[in-house]
Amino acid sequence: MTKTVFRNLPVEKLKFNGVEIPIKQIDQDKIDINIDEFLDNDIIIIKSGTATSKTKLIGKLCPKIIGTEHKFLSIVNLISLAREQISTFEEESNTLLSNYQKSIEKFNNENGVICLNSLLKLRDNKELYDVKNKVVFIDEINDVIGSLTHNDSLDPILNKTYNYLIEIIKNCKKIILSDATINHNTINLLSSRAVNNKTILINNINKKFLNIPAIKHNNKLEFIDLMRTQIKNKDYFLCACDIKVEISSIYSNLLAEFPEQKESFMLITSETDVKIDSPNIMFKDRYVFHSPSITTGVSFAYKEKKQTQFVYMSNKRLITPESFYQMSCRTRNMSKLVYHCEEMNDIDCEFETIKELENKYLDMMKTNEKILRLSKSTTETDDVKIVKNSFFKMWCYNEYKIQLFKTGFVRHYQDILSNAGFIHSEVGENIKLSVEEKKSLREIYDKYTDKQFDNYLGFKYMAETEKKLEANKTSKEYKEFIQQKKTIEEMDEDSYVKYLKSESMKHSILEKRHEILGITTRDEAEHNKIFLYDEHALRNFFNVLSLFKTKEYIKAKLNDKVEEAFLIKTLDGVYNKLSLIQKFEKHYKIARFNFDFSNIDIEKEFSEKNQKLYLEIFETTKTNFKDKHDLLLIYLNMIRSIAGGKGGIPIIERKEGKNKVDNVWKKTYTYKPNKEMLTHLINLAKNKNPSLKNYDLEFVKRITDIEPSKRHDDIFKDEENEYANYLYNKNNFKDMNGIDVSTTTHYNKWSNNYDNKNKK
Repeated sequence: MTKTVFRNLPVEKLKFNGVEIPIKQIDQDKIDINIDEFLDNDIIIIKSGTATSKTKLIGKLCPKIIGTEHKFLSIVNLISLAREQISTFEEESNTLLSNYQKSIEKFNNENGVICLNSLLKLRDNKELYDVKNKVVFIDEINDVIGSLTHNDSLDPILNKTYNYLIEIIKNCKKIILSDATINHNTINLLSSRAVNNKTILINNINKKFLNIPAIKHNNKLEFIDLMRTQIKNKDYFLCACDIKVEISSIYSNLLAEFPEQKESFMLITSETDVKIDSPNIMFKDRYVFHSPSITTGVSFAYKEKKQTQFVYMSNKRLITPESFYQMSCRTRNMSKLVYHCEEMNDIDCEFETIKELENKYLDMMKTNEKILRLSKSTTETDDVKIVKNSFFKMWCYNEYKIQLFKTGFVRHYQDILSNAGFIHSEVGENIKLSVEEKKSLREIYDKYTDKQFDNYLGFKYMAETEKKLEANKTSKEYKEFIQQKKTIEEMDEDSYVKYLKSESMKHSILEKRHEILGITTRDEAEHNKIFLYDEHALRNFFNVLSLFKTKEYIKAKLNDKVEEAFLIKTLDGVYNKLSLIQKFEKHYKIARFNFDFSNIDIEKEFSEKNQKLYLEIFETTKTNFKDKHDLLLIYLNMIRSIAGGKGGIPIIERKEGKNKVDNVWKKTYTYKPNKEMLTHLINLAKNKNPSLKNYDLEFVKRITDIEPSKRHDDIFKDEENEYANYLYNKNNFKDMNGIDVSTTTHYNKWSNNYDNKNKK
């Protein structure tokens, strides 16, 4: 076996318009740049590590930088960073930044801060908003670029948002960019600025966390034991993790052990909807467990005592080592960093250079275009052809970084820690948990999530809940419910309103999912718990529905997606995949969900380029398009990929058999659509679309026996639009390095509940 070669990011001399950018080197614990650097340059790039007070510096100097003739515009990636800047700028120089959520109309005449995903609000007020009059500040520039290139939530408005951001960069009076890491992607974003572009890079080489221990605990149970010991001693800490389910599991297990300290436990994920205004107050004397809902924009500095920062790194590689570092530094006054990494295999990088990666994706886009004959791919000058525009270059750069990180994910993280001054050590043996240990951890988490879900249903469906529990009036659950009901009934009006608001906030994500699924009863909610509680399952549900849509609908949606979010972003999207599946089925004369390939004609083979495109987009290892069995496996993989792949919704059933060949019995498999599951999904879809508008009704009838409802009061809502709006508005906007992803719940559990329910 060839050993994976560790590869670091390329070291580059940054050039702007072909000229090397002048660098001013400094070494400052708290960054302090002379005002002249801001006044004498048009583009100021600040490279300085986490917790070196970059935001405080800009806040302090803001009045002098903008003078009396200009206004300040800060563009951020997270609402938490916007809140932090509003507070910091007021503290440092009494500069008031208008909050875009409250007073967008006043932005032209006031200083303001706005999130990237709301930038179009300024464009929509174009007559009132003068970009040329603004000094623009983009903090955490890598996160902003990462959101543009790799966060799908922005896709519905990506093209317009990107073009307007470029317009701002081209025309603003002055632009200030800052981050702990500055790379060539920063220059890619700036490349369209042709005038007023005198540039300086200020590089702060200070090691903020000099000599702070960074201890890698190889044993997961020992890692958790260390937190357990600190909780016993009321030694408070922050613990970060890249997976919502994992951090929730650690939280729920420790909470179950220390119920007397319940008020000191805090869980922050995309599901908990916790609004962070003042972390120094909120996190004081707390055990804070968080997902990538917190990466930047939230700093905790407990001056009275140094605290431990814990980090749990899964093997999913859902965020980058750079983002893990950001999460590792939320505790500013740190005594030590303790982290655990699940075992992960290093992966060779496919490309020697970014140029090779760019060429691969250019070929893929061209082949995709030829197969599907899409309407257009937008360029910087609105040419209707595929070119290497600046967005494409930024996307490729970030994709190349992701691949390089995989050549040694943990080592990249450790290198970043070393560069910040941390001192490494390693303890414990890397021992995998036993089945019993995993089961024990999971059982407590399941009980916790079940309790949370039951609490939600109790709040949502009080009358139904009471009726359900009345069957056993001596049960603990019934007595608790009656006590809660009594407490609510005794509330005065103000208390009741506060209670409703508190519960609604607590369960806001479940409420949003409830709404887009059109669920109206407790029984239906319990039946569809997996779609209410698992973000992956919900996404897969809407993707599966798209398998039943008409060809015209799919073509129109794909064209919309390409125009909204660039072709490179839509290659592995569900509508591009569906369009390729349609072409595959047409080529081989396959009816959807017909898995009998015995009579298929394989003489007319796909071209080599087409084969390569299919194998890349559907990530399949099967390559033989001349063998009927392999071709079937390729097709099965294509259909399953729409449903979430391995661990996704089981929409295909497999039956094992035996066949005698040359007197030897061999296993054989036959496949068919999972009618029961698909019938349930289509019936659920009818909640919001009773007439099944945009569905291939003949196909739906053939697979599920379901017909559209004949309702005169049917108000049609497009499922895809509903889901896209939900994703766009869900919680605070998150960047590519802060995607809050839960592991996919195994569907057998859901299916078994469904089967048992029907048997009863």
